[in-house]
Amino acid sequence: MRGADYFIKRVAFAIVTVFVAITINFALFRLAPGSAVTNLARVPHATPQLHEELKRQFGLDKSKGEQYVIYLKQLAHGNLGVSFANQQPVSHNLWVALKNTLPMVAIGTFFSIVFGILTGVLAAWRRGTGTESASVTTALAFYSMPTQWLGLMLVILFAATGAFCGDNTSYWIGARYGTRINDRFFQSEKAKERVAWAQRQVQERGGELIVVARFIPGGRTVVTLSSGTLGYPWRRFVLFDAIAATIWAVYAALLGYIGGHAFEAQPWKGLLLAFAIAFAVTGTVELVRWVRRRRSSSA
Repeated sequence: MRGADYFIKRVAFAIVTVFVAITINFALFRLAPGSAVTNLARVPHATPQLHEELKRQFGLDKSKGEQYVIYLKQLAHGNLGVSFANQQPVSHNLWVALKNTLPMVAIGTFFSIVFGILTGVLAAWRRGTGTESASVTTALAFYSMPTQWLGLMLVILFAATGAFCGDNTSYWIGARYGTRINDRFFQSEKAKERVAWAQRQVQERGGELIVVARFIPGGRTVVTLSSGTLGYPWRRFVLFDAIAATIWAVYAALLGYIGGHAFEAQPWKGLLLAFAIAFAVTGTVELVRWVRRRRSSSA
C-alpha cells in the first residue's frame, strides 16, 4: 500500500509540475513587451485592418482568461501552432528532430547505465586501492566534460578503433593467403625480382606507406594487404597503423565538426584537403629521412 501511495503522490506531483510550467510559459509571453502581432504588423504599409485580423487569428482579441483556456485546449490536442521560420506545424518540426534525437539519447542512456554500474561495482570491489581512485576520477572527468566534446572524443575513439581493426584484418588476409598468390602468379624470374623489390620498399618505407595510404581512398587496402603478403613485421605494422588510424580519426572528426557545413555542398573540397594532408605527411616523413641520411653520411 505504501508503494501505491508513493506512486500516486509522484504522479500527482509530476502533473502539478507540468501544469505550473505550462502556466508560467503562458504568462511570460503575455507579460513580455509587444506580441507576435506587433512584430508581424511591422511590415511596410501594414493597415489597421491587418493588425486586427492578426489579433483575431491568434486569439489576442479575447481576455487573458479566454486565451488561457484556448491555450490549454490546443495544447491538449497537440496543436502547438505554426512555425514562423518554415511555415510548418511546430509539432511536425519537433517530430522530425525527435526521430533523430530519441535513438541517440536512448543509446547514450543505455551505455551510461551499463558503464555507471560497472564503474560503481569495480570501485566498491577494489575499495581503497588505486583502481577505485582511477575509476572514480575517470567517471567524474566524463561527467564534467561538455556533451558535444565527449561526443567528439567518442567519435574519434570508435573511428580509430574501426580503422585499426579493419587494417589488421586486411593484413591478416594478406599474410594468410598472400604466399599462395605469389607462388601461383609470380613464378618467373622477373616477377620474383619485382616481388623482392616491393618487399624491400615495404621494409624500408613501410611505416610511411601505412600512414600516408590511410588518407588515400583505396590506397589503405592495397598497402595493408601488401604488408601482410610481403611479410612486413606485424609489430611494426601495428605501431604505424595505430598512428595512422589515430591521425585519420582526428582529422576526419575535426573536418566534420569544423568544416562539415562548409563542405556539405562541395564535398570535393574535403577530398582535396585529405590529399593535401597526405602529401604533407609524406613530405614531412621524407624530409626527416633525408636529414637522417645526410647526418649519417657526414658522420
